[in-house]
Amino acid sequence: EKMRDTEGNADVAFWKVSNKPISRASFSSTKSPNSLRFATVDREGYAKIFDWATSSLLFCVKSYFGCFLTLEWSPCARLLVLGGEDDAVSVVDIKKRRILCRGEGHRSWVSSLSFLKTKKEK
Repeated sequence: EKMRDTEGNADVAFWKVSNKPISRASFSSTKSPNSLRFATVDREGYAKIFDWATSSLLFCVKSYFGCFLTLEWSPCARLLVLGGEDDAVSVVDIKKRRILCRGEGHRSWVSSLSFLKTKKEK
């Protein structure tokens, strides 16, 4: 779908993110518009991280097995956690552009994730 300006007059941008359906998409919670990130997970098995200001793909990571179903940004937007059909939680370091670790051992697909916010972040 094409994006429109606030008055709905003109097309602003059109992004083709994947050839397969997108399972989830989310903006980072950073307060700086210059560092705003947008992430998607799709049925091809990829998590894709974009720079919103430049409309460019920063990097992508592949699920170990199957596809990612969900994602969640850390409150500081430095980490992105991914869950899906591989029965694991993957932690992605945005600055290093790679998966830091995978938490294995879940007995079923991971369909929801959340960070616990500290008092400072509330």
